[in-house]
Amino acid sequence: MAFEEHILIDVFIASCLQDKMFLSIIDNWPIKLEVIHTICIKQFMDLGIFYVEPFSMADEIRSQLGIILKTSPLLKEMIDRAKKQAAQAAHRNKNKSS
Repeated sequence: MAFEEHILIDVFIASCLQDKMFLSIIDNWPIKLEVIHTICIKQFMDLGIFYVEPFSMADEIRSQLGIILKTSPLLKEMIDRAKKQAAQAAHRNKNKSS
């Protein structure tokens, strides 16, 4: 029987968010990676997932992370708010220089 070491969910998520597949989703988001990481960890912990067994759970957790990134209302709200603030700041700066 092989021993399977558990990986803490926050470490696993941090690693996943550096993967090209996930970076392609979040790369242009106007929110910090740390914020995305924290929100994703909270979602998994709210589901009672605190660690990942690399060989038996990793694919499922990666799949769920993709779903969270694409459908989280909280992430969508934060992205929309950041874009709106950036647009307002750009508008203010344009008016100051005119």
